[in-house]
Amino acid sequence: MTKITAILIEDELMPREVLRLKLLDNFKDIEIKGEASNIEQAYQLILENEIDLIFLDVNMPNGSGFQLLKKFSNPCFETIFTTA
Repeated sequence: MTKITAILIEDELMPREVLRLKLLDNFKDIEIKGEASNIEQAYQLILENEIDLIFLDVNMPNGSGFQLLKKFSNPCFETIFTTA
């Protein structure tokens, strides 16, 4: 079975934990490669990992999820927008 590699990007700890647990309990084919609580961490995680999917918070204290996506001219991952 092929795993889908993912990163969770959410500035609030509780919603990020809930999302992680829901994914782990219900989607055995998703492997969470990392988590980020801000745009800078998320950008580094994406650069350092080969991923298929990001779960991306829309609003964060230091910028929006849209600002993160603008850093990639041709992203090699899919995006699911989330918000707490």
